[in-house]
Amino acid sequence: MMGIKEYETVRTALLVEWNKIADQVPTTLRNAVDAGIAAVIGAIEKAQNEVISLLGNGDISDEYRWRKMGEVKQMVVETYTAEVEKMNEALQKEVERLQEILTVPKPKELDQGELLNLKTDLKMLLDTMDKSAARMRLGQELEKALETGDEVKAWLLGASDWPSLYMESRGFPPSEWEKTKEAALINRQDQKQAEARRLLKLLTDKQKSVAATIKSVRFYAAVCVDKLP
Repeated sequence: MMGIKEYETVRTALLVEWNKIADQVPTTLRNAVDAGIAAVIGAIEKAQNEVISLLGNGDISDEYRWRKMGEVKQMVVETYTAEVEKMNEALQKEVERLQEILTVPKPKELDQGELLNLKTDLKMLLDTMDKSAARMRLGQELEKALETGDEVKAWLLGASDWPSLYMESRGFPPSEWEKTKEAALINRQDQKQAEARRLLKLLTDKQKSVAATIKSVRFYAAVCVDKLP
């Protein structure tokens, strides 16, 4: 069974990493993660105490002892599974809110004829260039549309799948256009969008993020359960 010092080391590592970023996390999400961590730690502490009590109780049969310890372990698994799910739901809700800020809005009234003409004009222009120049020009057109307030072109190039499909037809993988598009959007972002991008990275980065913290909660809880008899 996991000893007190070993358990405290695991718990401390989790809390240290979370506390490094917690103050930067939006309040609702921070509260959800705080509550989830507290619930998981509480369940593990309770389970460890119950197992110690069961192991030290000479008045019960071995069959009863092992059955109850199995139930204790299952309780911890169910608790951390539920808490991780709730934390992930809170994270996803915040991610969606930030992504909405960063998404180029679709014009309320989109004239399909105007849109078709725009696609045709852009294709005629881009077809005269090599694929690298075409990708660069698409990025420039997106920046210009954002700068001048051309809502139709900004949406077409910044939010629809048309540029990605076009560049794919020219031999570029969609990921390459996404990099160009992101650079153009960053170049023309306002303060609110810049903050949304910063927060999105804090929430979803592979390391030192809310997503990483939630993964750590699951990992540490699983380790603790594994160490119980």
